[in-house]
Amino acid sequence: MLQNYFSFTRDETEWTDTKISFEIAKKSDQTQLRFTHIGLVPHYECYDACSDGWSTYINGSLRDLIVTGAGQPNVGEAMTESERVLS
Repeated sequence: MLQNYFSFTRDETEWTDTKISFEIAKKSDQTQLRFTHIGLVPHYECYDACSDGWSTYINGSLRDLIVTGAGQPNVGEAMTESERVLS
C-alpha cells in the first residue's frame, strides 16, 4: 500500500509501504488460501486491531462469500472488539 491514514494511532501511516499477499494452492481435494500482510509487524500500534480485523475478513466474510455466495463486509460500523475499542 503506497499510502494509508489511520486516525486511531499516533503514527497515522503505519501501513504505508506494506504489501498484501494472497497465495492460492490446491491441497488434496481442497483449496488453500494463505494471506499475508507483509510489513504489518507486532511493534505497530495497530497490530492487534489489524490482525483481528484481517482474521475477521479472511476467516469469516471471505470464507462465507466463497462458500455461500454472501460475505459479511464491514458496512461502516466496527465489527470486532478491537475495532470497537479504537472507535
